Amino acid sequence: SSPWVEATAQPPGKRAPITRSAPLPRVPGLTLVPMIVGEATTTVSATPADVFDFVLDLHRYRQADHKIGRVGTIHNEGDSGTAQFSGRIRGLPGPSGTYPFTRTDSRLEFGSPVAGPARWFLDFEGTFDVERTHEGTVVTHREVFSFKRPWRWLAEPLLRSWLENDTTDEMVRFKQLIERDADAPASEP
Repeated sequence: SSPWVEATAQPPGKRAPITRSAPLPRVPGLTLVPMIVGEATTTVSATPADVFDFVLDLHRYRQADHKIGRVGTIHNEGDSGTAQFSGRIRGLPGPSGTYPFTRTDSRLEFGSPVAGPARWFLDFEGTFDVERTHEGTVVTHREVFSFKRPWRWLAEPLLRSWLENDTTDEMVRFKQLIERDADAPASEP
C-alpha cells in the first residue's frame, strides 16, 4: 500500500474505511514525507477547558492513551508549554522526548520533540480540536507520525493500521474516563 494513505476513525466503536487519495502532481523542490495518521471523534459531557486540562494531566491521560509511557516534567504556562514523556508503541517502550504544546480556546496541539532521543526517531503532531454543541463537547483527536530514516521503512508499515485502531480505542477510553471524573462527587476536605 502507498505510504501516503490516510485513514480517519468514525464515531467510537466503528472502524473507518481506509481512503486512498490520488497521487499528487510533482512539484519542484517539494518532497513528500511518508506519514501515518490516526483520527477519531467523540462527544463528551465536559467543557472544552475540562477536556484540555484532562489531556494535559498526562498522568491521568495515559490511562486513555496507552502510547504514553513514563511521564516526566510538564511546564504549563497557560497557553503553551512542554511535556516530557516516553512513548510506547504496541506495548514496547519508546524513546523519551520533550514535546512543545500550544493551547487556544478550541485547540490543543503538541509538536515534534525538541529535546531527548525521540527527536532523532520521529516528527509528530497531535491535536485536540473541540467544539461546544447542544449534545456536549465534540472532541476530534488526530495524531500524525512521520518516522525518520532508517526507522521509517520498518515502522510505518508495521504501525499504520495499529495507530488507526489505537486512536479510535483511545477516544473511547477518554470519553469513559472524563465522564466518570465529571460524575464523581467532589471529595470532602
